[in-house]
Amino acid sequence: MPKTIALVEDTLASLSVIRHFVEKNHPALRIVGEARSVDEAYELLAQKRPDIALLDIDIIGGTSFDVLARLDAEGRPLPQLIFITAYGVVENATKALRYAALDFITKTVDEHLLTAALDRAIARLAAQDSMVDEIRLLLDQQRRGDRFDRISVQLAGGVRRLVPIGDILYFEADGVVTRLVLRGGERLVAHVNLGHFKRTLHDDYEFLLIHQSLLVNADCIHHFDGRVGEVKLTTGERLAASRTGTTLLREYFKRKEERMPAAGGVLGKVREWVRGWR
Repeated sequence: MPKTIALVEDTLASLSVIRHFVEKNHPALRIVGEARSVDEAYELLAQKRPDIALLDIDIIGGTSFDVLARLDAEGRPLPQLIFITAYGVVENATKALRYAALDFITKTVDEHLLTAALDRAIARLAAQDSMVDEIRLLLDQQRRGDRFDRISVQLAGGVRRLVPIGDILYFEADGVVTRLVLRGGERLVAHVNLGHFKRTLHDDYEFLLIHQSLLVNADCIHHFDGRVGEVKLTTGERLAASRTGTTLLREYFKRKEERMPAAGGVLGKVREWVRGWR
C-alpha cells in the first residue's frame, strides 16, 4: 500500500511549491489532502490519518502545535512530522524542535532539504518509530511556556532518549558524533555534532565551550584554576581548557562574582572557585 502525506501550509504559493517537490521527488507518496487553517488541518489529520504530515507552524487560526495537541488529547495516532518554520520569525519554535529532535526545514523551502526530510520520515515509518515521546515533550513545553528540562538525544541504531539537562556534565566532540558524560558516570554517544547542542542550549542554560571539543555545564564546575587553564568538576574530574576557553571561563566567573552579594561566605566560595583568574 502506498504511503500517504498531508500538506498543511497557509500560503498558496508555498503550498504549490511543496506539492510540486513532493510529486517530483517522491511520486510513490500519495497526497491525501491540503489544509491552510487549524480547523482544516485537524479535520484532515483526524479523518485521513496520513503516514506523514508536512506542517507549516504558523497557520490560519493558530499553530500546528494546536492541531497536534488536540489530536494527542483525543488519543488519535500522530503521523511522522516534518515542520516548516519561517526563518527569524518563530525562533522559539525552532529551538523547541531542536530540543525535541523533531525534523524541520526553513522557508523558502529548499527542494533537496525537503527531499532529505521526507526520506528520513519514510525511514522512520519503516522502523515503526513514532517519536511520540518527543512530540509530547514539545507539546508539554508549549503548554507550560517555560524552558525545556530535557533534551532528546539520538543514539546508535536510531534509538532516542530523553535526557534531563541537569544530569549532563559535559559534551565532548568526537568527529561527527558527540559523547555525553552524565552524573553517575554514564556515557552516551549522540549521532549529531557538538554544534547542535551548543545552539540548542545557548539561550536557556550556561554551557561553556572551554575547548573546541568540550561543552561543559557551568553548574557542574567546582573549581577553575586560571593559572593552568583547568576546571575541576563536582565529580572530581578535571578538564583542560584552551586559551580561548580559559578567557571565557575567566569572564564567566568574573560576571558570576559581580552578581553575588558583597558580604558573607558565599562570595568567598566563588572567589575560591575562580582562584587564579586575576
